Amino acid sequence: CFGLLADRRDVLKACMPLLEDACANEKSQLLRYSMDEVLRLNRWFRFDKRLAPVLLKHFKGRDKIMQGFAYRGITQFKHPELIEELVLPSTWTVFKDKKIDRNTRRHAIRTFARHEVKEALPKIQKATREGPVAIVSAYALARFLDKSSLKALRKISTKAAVHRLRMGAWLGRVRLNDPKCLKEIVKIVGDHTEHDEIKRTFLGDLGAMTASKDKVLKILKKMKTHKNPALKLGAALGLAKQGDDSGVDLLVEALEGDWPDLLSLRWRGEGWRRRFGFMESLLRVESPAISK
Repeated sequence: CFGLLADRRDVLKACMPLLEDACANEKSQLLRYSMDEVLRLNRWFRFDKRLAPVLLKHFKGRDKIMQGFAYRGITQFKHPELIEELVLPSTWTVFKDKKIDRNTRRHAIRTFARHEVKEALPKIQKATREGPVAIVSAYALARFLDKSSLKALRKISTKAAVHRLRMGAWLGRVRLNDPKCLKEIVKIVGDHTEHDEIKRTFLGDLGAMTASKDKVLKILKKMKTHKNPALKLGAALGLAKQGDDSGVDLLVEALEGDWPDLLSLRWRGEGWRRRFGFMESLLRVESPAISK
């Protein structure tokens, strides 16, 4: 509430001295919590230039935990000068340092994708073969939309890869209008050894393909009448992405009804997590078929 109601100048006056005092004692437990709060306020009030020297000091320090924490704060900066002078150089430093924690390196890859740093593209393509960052690399390539990524994405679109990695690779290929996707989806939905979650997600993402629309619609409309609920649901989502509202009733029914309680999804509430993921995927659909 304080952050929303107070003036930017008052926020700076109240919070920055506390952060600077905490920085004076680097071993203080207050340091991380103070920095976390200031970074949260910075998302609203944008005092990037005032905050930059503090974060840069910790980014260059020896404490790897604080280095990663400071880097996440640096990537929040939206000031054009700081993006060129601090955000991108620090991102290259993190990405090249394989001794830094994997979550920070993943954040670096996302930052490259968000700023569309084409120079990082070959490195990210190679990173799809690097276990700890492979999944986030695949999704980053899906955001870059560069045809040169097709070769790397096709290599990981096999049943040997984990589900999330396959999903990221498939999304990238669909957005790049890979013609091989049309033949592969037919094989995937007809394979009884494939997990229903893969089939549903792949069909839903197929709707993002902007080429061969007639063929895409034909496949999705056929799957919408399938007896398998997962295929019907995925096809309905894909049709919505194509601007076809013929499957909206199935989407509404899925949101209001019970989510399939598969034995393989019960561990740690995985079924609920996937239901929320499905809701999020609906919210991201930019189509009149959903908005109305």
